[in-house]
Amino acid sequence: MLMEKPLDFCLECPIGADCTEAGSTLLELPIKQGYWRHSKETEKIYRCKNQRNRKENNHICKGYPHGDVHSLQSEDIGNMYCDANHKGPLCEVCVSDAEFFNPEEGRCEECPSTGKYVG
Repeated sequence: MLMEKPLDFCLECPIGADCTEAGSTLLELPIKQGYWRHSKETEKIYRCKNQRNRKENNHICKGYPHGDVHSLQSEDIGNMYCDANHKGPLCEVCVSDAEFFNPEEGRCEECPSTGKYVG
């Protein structure tokens, strides 16, 4: 059946994915730098709004190359696409409570000393 109608089983490569390697599955789909998805089971891939940490000239959405994602814990899945110190949707949440995401700089920055706590 597969050989008769391969297009019934194969999907077009979504924008933000790297489908250069034949036989990629949704679970192991490589995600390009500058893109993020919620989990290894979601088809929707988002382009990160703040693609570059402007001061360090690198992406906070680092993508994910083809590899073994089966051993990751479910809470780590969306975060595996993020650079260090970033997590959450589009990598725009800071790992540290003492930092905030600055959209103008495209990265997490330390809170000013006068604003460490939000009530």
